[in-house]
Amino acid sequence: MTIKVLKTYRREQPGQTPFKVMTRVYFDDYLEEYTVGLFVDGKKQKGATYFTDDKDDALQTAQYMRNHLDEIVEGVGRS
Repeated sequence: MTIKVLKTYRREQPGQTPFKVMTRVYFDDYLEEYTVGLFVDGKKQKGATYFTDDKDDALQTAQYMRNHLDEIVEGVGRS
């Protein structure tokens, strides 16, 4: 069983939020599943994890999460 990082997306320059934002796409070869995690100021955000079996879906979701943090934070809350 191996879980590896496929891609990391960063938003280094703050937009409307003063936070450093990163999303990371993982692949678990045992489950054949992709996971997208959202990190704000280096901390993984509870409730902001996405699971899919489709690689393109995972990559697109990671980009969306990174680019739309302002909308997501309201629904998830910072942890």
